[in-house]
Amino acid sequence: MEKETFDPPFPLEALMEVMGGAAHFIQRKIQTPVEMGACSVLAACALVCQGLFDVQWRENKTSPSTLFILVDAKSGERKSAVDDIAFLRIRIFNDEQVALAEEYEKEYQASLALWKQKVKEIRKLISKLSARDEDTDDEEERLEELIADEPEKRKFAQILVVESTGPALAQHLDSFYPYAGLITDEGITIFKSGVLRDLGMHNKLWEAGVWSSDRITRKRIVLSHCRMSMYIQSQPGVTDDFLERQGEAFHASGFSSRILYARPKSTQGERLEEFIDIRMEVIEPYHARLLELFSLYEGSTVPTQEELTLSKPASELLACYSREVEKELGKGGRFFHMQGAASKSAENVARIAANLHVMEKKQGPISVEVMRNAIKLGAWFLNQFRMRFCPRSQLELDMITLDEFITDKIAPRFAKQRSVPGPYLCRYAPRHLRQIDRLWEALKGLEQRDQLKVWGDKGRSWHVHLADWFPPPPVANPPPNYQPAPESSRWARPKRVPDLPKPDVAADGYELWPGVYLK
Repeated sequence: MEKETFDPPFPLEALMEVMGGAAHFIQRKIQTPVEMGACSVLAACALVCQGLFDVQWRENKTSPSTLFILVDAKSGERKSAVDDIAFLRIRIFNDEQVALAEEYEKEYQASLALWKQKVKEIRKLISKLSARDEDTDDEEERLEELIADEPEKRKFAQILVVESTGPALAQHLDSFYPYAGLITDEGITIFKSGVLRDLGMHNKLWEAGVWSSDRITRKRIVLSHCRMSMYIQSQPGVTDDFLERQGEAFHASGFSSRILYARPKSTQGERLEEFIDIRMEVIEPYHARLLELFSLYEGSTVPTQEELTLSKPASELLACYSREVEKELGKGGRFFHMQGAASKSAENVARIAANLHVMEKKQGPISVEVMRNAIKLGAWFLNQFRMRFCPRSQLELDMITLDEFITDKIAPRFAKQRSVPGPYLCRYAPRHLRQIDRLWEALKGLEQRDQLKVWGDKGRSWHVHLADWFPPPPVANPPPNYQPAPESSRWARPKRVPDLPKPDVAADGYELWPGVYLK
C-alpha cells in the first residue's frame, strides 16, 4: 500500500508571536528543521502551563493543558542543542527547586525528629499514668493536638523527569510534586527504561484522571489531579524497535491516539557553516513569559489550575473542525484507519489553544484567532501521524483514481447533464474499477464525503449526480428565505468548469488536508 503524500510545511505562523519567535530563533541559530524547534517550544510551554491552567472546550468537558509529543529525528539533527535553548529556563528553575528541596529536607527531618520525640515522650507518660490508674485526659488531649500538629512537608516544583521507571514516576508525582514532565532528547532511555510499560497510567495522566497502584513491596499510591507532559525525541530506528515490541499495546491501549507525532525532514547537507546573525530579542519574550509563570510555582503551596474557556466564535470554529474530522472517520474516510488519533484531535487542539492563549498573555476567553492557529497546528500533527502510521487502503486508492477519472474524463463530457449514467461509468472507468462491486464501494466512499450522489440501486438503472463538480443551476424566482447551497472548493478547478466562483477557503488559504480548508 502507498504511504500518505500530503505533507504541508509546518505552519510556523500558527505558534504566534512568543512561541513562534522562539521556534524561529532556534531554527536559525541551530539550523535544524523548524518543526524540531517548534515541538520543543510547544512541549516546554505545556510543561509550565499544565499546573496553572485547564481548558473547558465543551460543555461539562474540561481538559488539562498537558501535551504528549513524540518527534522522530535522525542522529545529527542537533536534538540536544534544540532542547538546550527551549528548556534552558525550565532546567535552571528545576535545578533551583531541587537545591531548595534538598536544603529544606534537612530542616524538615530535624523538625520531624523533634515532633516524633515529643509524641514518644507523651505516649510514655500516658502509659505510666495508666499503670498507676491516674487520670490521663489532659495528656491525651495534648497528644491529639500534637498529632494534629505534625510537620507538613512542603513540596517544591521539581518538574523535570528525565530517566525513570513507571513506579519511580508514580512515586515522584505522589511524593515530590504532582506536576511533572517526562522530557528526553534520547528516546532510547525512555523506551528501554520501562517507564512506558504501564500505558494505562499515562493515559490517565494525560486526561488528569485517577490512577492507583497497590503493591506488597510499597505503600498504596493514588495519583489524583496530577499533571504530566511528555516530550520524547528519538531516532526513527529506536522508535521502530520500540513499536516492534510494544506496537500492539501502543495503539490498542489508546496511548498513540493521545500523541502529537512529528517526523521533520532532515536539513543535513543544507546547513550553513557561517554564523547566523539573529538577535536575542527574538527569543527574549519567550524566556520572560516562562519566568513570569515560574513565579506562580514558588509559593509554599502547590498551585491549582485556573479554568480557561472558549469564546463563542472559537467554540463554533472548534466544533466545525470536529465535524470535518468526524466526516473522515467512516469507511473510506481519510482517518478511518486512525480513528483514535483523529477523535482526540479536537481535544489536542483545545489544549494547544490554551497554551497559545497563556503564552501570548491573552485576557478573557480564548479567541477565535488563537483557535484558528491551534487548528492549523492540530491538523498538521494529524497529517504527520497519518504519514507515519497509516498507509492508504486500497479503497482510498480507488477513490483517488475515480476522483481523477471523473475530473479528467467524465465532468467535461457531462457538464450539461451534471450527472452520468452508472452503466457508462462501469464501461469506461479505469480497468481495475470496472468490476461493479469495487466501483460501487469507491462511489459510496466519495458519496460519504459529499462529493457526489448515487441515485438508484446497484444492478438496476442508476446514475451518479456530480454535485461536487458543478454548482447548482440558478433559481429563477427564489423565495424570500431561500438559501443557496454552500460553495464547493472543487468548483474552482479549471479542469472541471472554468470561470466559476472561488472556493470557500481561509483568508491565508491554509489547507487542513486534501480538499478541506480552514474556514
